Amino acid sequence: MVTSTGVDSSATPAPTQSSIGSSILLTLGSGSGINVEELSTNLVNAEKLPAENALQEKIDKTEAKISGYGLISSQLGILASSFEKINDANEIYSTAGKSSNENAVSFLSVTNDAPEGGYDINVYQLAENQRVASNSYQTNSGNVNASAAFDITLSIGVTRTGTYEHSITTEQLQALGAGTSAYIEYSDGTNTIQITQADIDLAMESLEGSGIYTFENASLEGLILAINNNISTNAGFASNFASAEVHRTKGISFIQTTAGASVALTQPIASDGSASYSLGTIAQGMISATPVDGSPASYIFTPASAGSDSLEVSDGVTTVSVALTDFTTRTDYELSITESELQTALASSGTISIAGSDGSGGDQTVSVALSDMTTFGLPIPLGALTLQDLANAINNKASADFQTTAVVDDNKLTFVQKNNGTGAISSATRSDGAVITKTSVTVTSAEQMAEAIQDSSYYDSLKFTVSATSTNLIFDYKSDGVVSSPTFTLNGAAQNASSFTAGVNSVNSAIDTTIKIGAGGDTLAGIVTAINNADTGVTASLLDVSGIGNDYRIVLSGAEGLDGSFSVTTSSSVATNSLGFDSSSNVLQAAQDAEIGYEGLLINRGSNVISDVIDGATFQLNSTTGVVTSVAYTVLGNGSGGNGFAYDISKLDANTIRFMPKMAYVGQNLGAGPTGGPGAGYTATTIANPYGSDPANITVYDVTSLNNSDIDNYLDDSADPDYLGSVTLYDGIGGSLVLPRNGLGGFWPNGITTENGETIDQYVATAQAASILAGTGSATTGGTDDTYTDYTGGTINSVNTGSYEYGYTEAQLRADVAASIITTGGSGNGEGALTFRDDYGRDHHILASEIRALSGGTSSTTTRSISITNPSFESQSLGQGDYTYNPPTGWTVNTPGGDSGVYNPGEAPVEATTTGSNTAYLFSDGATVSQVLGETYNSASTYQFKLDIGDLAYYDGQPDANYTIKLYAGSTEIGTVSGTSDIDALTEVTLNSSVSNSALNGQALKIEVTKNSGEELLIDNVRG
Repeated sequence: MVTSTGVDSSATPAPTQSSIGSSILLTLGSGSGINVEELSTNLVNAEKLPAENALQEKIDKTEAKISGYGLISSQLGILASSFEKINDANEIYSTAGKSSNENAVSFLSVTNDAPEGGYDINVYQLAENQRVASNSYQTNSGNVNASAAFDITLSIGVTRTGTYEHSITTEQLQALGAGTSAYIEYSDGTNTIQITQADIDLAMESLEGSGIYTFENASLEGLILAINNNISTNAGFASNFASAEVHRTKGISFIQTTAGASVALTQPIASDGSASYSLGTIAQGMISATPVDGSPASYIFTPASAGSDSLEVSDGVTTVSVALTDFTTRTDYELSITESELQTALASSGTISIAGSDGSGGDQTVSVALSDMTTFGLPIPLGALTLQDLANAINNKASADFQTTAVVDDNKLTFVQKNNGTGAISSATRSDGAVITKTSVTVTSAEQMAEAIQDSSYYDSLKFTVSATSTNLIFDYKSDGVVSSPTFTLNGAAQNASSFTAGVNSVNSAIDTTIKIGAGGDTLAGIVTAINNADTGVTASLLDVSGIGNDYRIVLSGAEGLDGSFSVTTSSSVATNSLGFDSSSNVLQAAQDAEIGYEGLLINRGSNVISDVIDGATFQLNSTTGVVTSVAYTVLGNGSGGNGFAYDISKLDANTIRFMPKMAYVGQNLGAGPTGGPGAGYTATTIANPYGSDPANITVYDVTSLNNSDIDNYLDDSADPDYLGSVTLYDGIGGSLVLPRNGLGGFWPNGITTENGETIDQYVATAQAASILAGTGSATTGGTDDTYTDYTGGTINSVNTGSYEYGYTEAQLRADVAASIITTGGSGNGEGALTFRDDYGRDHHILASEIRALSGGTSSTTTRSISITNPSFESQSLGQGDYTYNPPTGWTVNTPGGDSGVYNPGEAPVEATTTGSNTAYLFSDGATVSQVLGETYNSASTYQFKLDIGDLAYYDGQPDANYTIKLYAGSTEIGTVSGTSDIDALTEVTLNSSVSNSALNGQALKIEVTKNSGEELLIDNVRG
């Protein structure tokens, strides 16, 4: 620290004693040549000067001591203040976190509270959120419940059961040996199961194939299967413990049957045939509470209307107010006409006439015809007419004196008095003579108050719904749980509830929330909005799966982790069957907690961001650290309502594709056969039944005279821009397949903007994979672009010495390869691997590129992706049009604080070409954004990076954006590419390395983008 002391240069020095009068010349004695004053002064000074000097010396010494003490005291005070500021070691100590495997675990923040040291973390499982899709709808208009009101109930959460953990290793298990009388016993204190050598042999054969198995060569997986086999035949034990499963760090976990039950597992006993002993240790794992089902609160108020009233209701957070309103009794008039009857009435120049009072004692008749049905000045087709269109037309033609207003209430054409107690409808007639029945309905003040509250702003934000009987207002809370009493104010006076039902908190069970869908609000968009407005943690979106407007689905997504699990029920069987949320085939992804091994402990968390395991450290789980076998991407292929796909697809000859019914569909009515896809059409052909003799023949469908160009042209024509193209195939009975041009499960699994070169072979392989994964409608298949299915295949069996056979069919292989397998051993970006484990526990990976030819691709030199932190700049969550001044997470900029950051573009077509929501931006000339990668340079490798580079239309008045992209090994440039952008969108740019220099081996790679000049530059989707 450097301390500077300031000097005030404007201060006037104090005069010294010796200067007083020394410059004054007095006139006394003038002319004599003698300065009398000076002479007398000198004589006096000569006498007293020695004494004064001695005294002044003492004064100076004393002042010097005082000044020195003061300076020391002052500096000590400064030093004390400085020490006070750093009196905690944490204030002068800086801590950083580093992961040896950033791909699996990365630190988000580390404070000085984090203790130094190394920590072993294994990531066994990532937290996932539940996702469920609705059935497929061919249009996004229409109604799912015939326009009638209904309730949706979301039950969110799970009941967790307790566990007991048996700490046992493979070595301890195998130490039991091969003796025929060896066993392991488990007991709950009353019931006992015994695992014998016979049980182990049976379990191991079902896992590993035929052979001779004993404890001596058994696995923990085999022991667990033997335990579960025994539990299934021991009702007493099963009443306390439902099953056993693998515990990642202990060995075996026993799952209690009933949550909250006071049952325990005793110490397991084992015998090797000669002596019995305690095997491993038992400890209680998860402790579960006894479940308590929650219930929602309900409050009833009985308002005494003064005729005109003001209202205010509040749940303690949201307040809804209704200004002074006439709530005297009102009479409504309901007419018995449906939409189909409306369309019939106005056909062939028909009319509908309404006679009602006009305020002068007489009636006014309003007649409407098809020509009166318009929207924004445009005629509405007869087949599209709704009751709301009729109400609009009547209100438009009625004079201002007409005393009622037409509305649609609960799917009924209703006439409401403009002024309560005044106005009536006397008749309603059709020109074709059909009868329209009129019903008078009395609406009480309480019912009108409920209507006014429901029509108010912020009503949907209240924690309760408001309904009414003829005398009461009913506040029903939407979710289970104890609540504070709502408030209801009438004309400024607080009202007391006439009765109420208290809510009950859920304990270790789901929390129910009821969402009311009003009449006519049962469209896909209306349901999505209602679910999102409920703010339960479950979000809804409307997805155009096909991209061409013929396959719409509602997708529901819960919060991350098991506690975000949810189920959906409705109060209407029509809505339930239409939506299909309860169908297992519509489950896209199940919720699960993250599982990590930490210092020998198994820890479960509901999020992949964990801050309560290592003091002072927050880290993020990015991927599992264990081995995963053959995880294949699931193509969107489950068809409408989970019906699967009825046909297998194969290549008959160089230019012919055959669609053959799957065995499950033989003998069924397949209608007119498949449709869609490239080619001039499908030709029906009869062939001998390949599945058996009953029936003798089946019909197959061939698409002939296909060329590679037909595939390319079809994809070009299916979307704009071309790279978004896809092929949609229909089986004619509700099933469909969607084959994207680019992306996992498509023609180009690793592609983003590829739009040329597709072949018949690729088409067949991709369609075949989709059909296999779609199944016949009984399996959980299909889903969104991040749904996966596991294929574990058969077991490796010995055929003869040195020869082994694996039960993996070509169809399964094609499905995995064409659908872009993603596994440990591959890159995780479409270049995956099939993983085989030998008898010695060694894993062997066969890369997808090595077998790509089976799916119409080509083999090539092994490639793998390079990990890039925050490659699409999505770490920051931004609203549309928002931006930051901060460097993107994981990236470095040279112009922080205003000229670079992250941006969520709000203009098309930039938005349409953005991966995710965000891009990085560089505004000023010379601005750079760069990242030092975890990959190091190897002269035996070549490197390629792809980036999406673009610009905005907003800056078109400026010169084109000029940029340079460079690749470095350490500080040495090994590749560069430059260009300009003025397309008002993002486009792909490729950067290749051009240097091979072994002296650079081991240097970290760095990628850097520089904006040289021109308009603002956008960067997105960096990959290598």
